[in-house]
Amino acid sequence: MSLIAVRSSRLHSHLSFLLILLCLSALLVGWHQQAASAGKTSPPERLVLAMFYYPQLLLSRLGTAVSEQWQTLTAWRNLARENRALRQRVKTLESEKRQLLRYLAENQHLRRLLDLQPNLPRPSAAAEVIASDVTNWFRRVWVSRGSRDGVQVKDVVVAPDGLVGQVLRVTPRSSYVLLLTDAESRVGARIIRSGAVGIVEGTGQRVCQMTRLDWRADVREGDLVMTSGQSQIFPKGILIGRVVAVRKDAHLSTQTATIEPSVPFEKLDHVFVLKKNGQ
Repeated sequence: MSLIAVRSSRLHSHLSFLLILLCLSALLVGWHQQAASAGKTSPPERLVLAMFYYPQLLLSRLGTAVSEQWQTLTAWRNLARENRALRQRVKTLESEKRQLLRYLAENQHLRRLLDLQPNLPRPSAAAEVIASDVTNWFRRVWVSRGSRDGVQVKDVVVAPDGLVGQVLRVTPRSSYVLLLTDAESRVGARIIRSGAVGIVEGTGQRVCQMTRLDWRADVREGDLVMTSGQSQIFPKGILIGRVVAVRKDAHLSTQTATIEPSVPFEKLDHVFVLKKNGQ
């Protein structure tokens, strides 16, 4: 077979294929127009739509799922960021609240000090507790007033809640105070309700003992105790504390009362020193 014959055969084949395509296209167009004029879709169109429907549906649902997951992830990130911000805000507010409560407590304490000073039995000097010397036996503190402020040994020290103790030693700018609860402390005392008298002694602990009470003295739990004034050191009428227990000794015909001081010594920060000389 010659080259010309081969090319002629190929051309004839191509022309035949094109003619078939044209006929098929004309058939499809006619089919489409006929279906369209009737308001329907042609079978070839339905076939094509059916072929692409499920893949398109799958891709659409996949895209929707990815979009929803991305939105959920973004929302979680935003929530986590907001949660961290809220936690930090809560911490800040709690810190501010604690600070405000501390300022309020200090303000109330200073107001009590200001209210107390005009009612004190002697001229006084306000002082700050600057150091403490507290052991199992000794209960003593240093305060920020000394001989330059007119403070002397045996001056009485008080707080808004009651008796603190007495000055044991003085320097020009500070004083060493023997607290009511110190084991060497002794104060003449009286039960306010019944008038029973005795001596309040420190124990080195958080409570005191009221001793030398008469066997027949009327002393009960809850009774308030104040200074009796029967000494040259402590003026009369300063609150000491409250009776929390009473113990009678039949052998010695005496009774002893345990006294809880009215002053919270573990929180003591400001006091007044009562001056004997009135300076």
